[in-house]
Amino acid sequence: MPSSHPLVQLARNAIQHHLDSGKKLVPPENIQSSFSKPTGAFVTLYQDGSLRGCIGSLKPQTQSLAEEVVRNAILAATKDPRYDPVSHSEIDGLTIRIEVVTPPEPVDDISNLDPKVDGLIVRSGKKQGVLLPGIEGIETVDQQEKICRSKGGIKNNENVAYSRFRVEQHI
Repeated sequence: MPSSHPLVQLARNAIQHHLDSGKKLVPPENIQSSFSKPTGAFVTLYQDGSLRGCIGSLKPQTQSLAEEVVRNAILAATKDPRYDPVSHSEIDGLTIRIEVVTPPEPVDDISNLDPKVDGLIVRSGKKQGVLLPGIEGIETVDQQEKICRSKGGIKNNENVAYSRFRVEQHI
């Protein structure tokens, strides 16, 4: 297997450990110290080029990026409601993408956003839709907004607030 980013390897190890033991992996000290800042992150799993699971957090839910990757890798593999849990036989064939999230910042006008580099959050009251940047087939901010509204159950006539974020991607 080719060498991969330490966070990608951590995600793979976390999934394997969880499937083997039912427990959450404690990140090794060298990884924990290298990725100690609390940061939001998404973990996306692909099998043969097709989406297999994706769970993430815009704001950190744990004490460090390393712990965030462990948490979200396990959830992507076992709790994404769109898919059955990942099995032992699938682990080696998974392509894992980690996206480390910059803090979201409010924007008044989304027309200047670039869906290739800007993720979008659309909020209305307690409802929220989120779309990562760089999604294949998403070429315009209008497409991004439409998908965010749909994901959040936000109607076109509802007043919304927008935020953007960027990601640092590791595969």
